[in-house]
Order: sequence, then structure tokens, then C-alpha cells
Amino acid sequence: MLFALLSEELFQVKATYLPATTVPGEMLRQVQELNPDIICVCSLPPSAVSKARYSLKRIHHDLQTIQVIVGLWHSNAGLAKAKERLESIAAGQGKLLIATSLREGLSHVEKSQLSKVPASTTPA
Repeated sequence: MLFALLSEELFQVKATYLPATTVPGEMLRQVQELNPDIICVCSLPPSAVSKARYSLKRIHHDLQTIQVIVGLWHSNAGLAKAKERLESIAAGQGKLLIATSLREGLSHVEKSQLSKVPASTTPA
């Protein structure tokens, strides 16, 4: 929820938060209705990587064209292996970014959104 609130402060970003308690099938249905440019899967220890992998598999199966950011908050241990496991799901589609801090995640969102805005409307 915090990541969604912080994302709202970025230029031309409208963020929606779906709680982790939402049933996966229902979550995918809601995401399809929202038709977002970006999905951020936020995951905390314990089991941050396995939870993120499960969500990522569902997203890449049903929503292959959407940019995905996986936020592995507070998961510095074994980060290289975690990234490898997550990237194997995306299978080189280039639609996966991994963030280990809120700042890094927000930077990914901002860069992604700014790349879609015509140069004449970008903030100074």
C-alpha cells in the first residue's frame, strides 16, 4: 500500500493497491479490468521470493505484455539467486524489473512512465 501511495506522487501516475489477501484469480481479473501500464508485485520476507515467483508466474501467463516490477523489500540476502529465479519466469521478455528498495522501485515506475510521455509535456 505504501508503494502505491508513493507512486501517486510521481508525474502522471495513478496507482491502485490490491491487498495480498485477494484471491489470485480475482486479483488477475481486477488487473485485467484496470488495464495498467505497470504491475508492481511487492513482497516481504519471509518467503518473499517464492511469493513473488508465484504471482509472477500467474501474471506472465495471463498478462504477458505488461511491464512488471517486483519489489523484494528487505531481501538483500541471496539477491543474485533471487533475481535469477525471477528472471527465468520472464524468459527474456524484457518486461521484468526488480527493486530492493522503495526508491529503486519508484525510479523504475518513473522511468517507465516518462518514456511514454511526449517530450513537450515532461516535467522540468
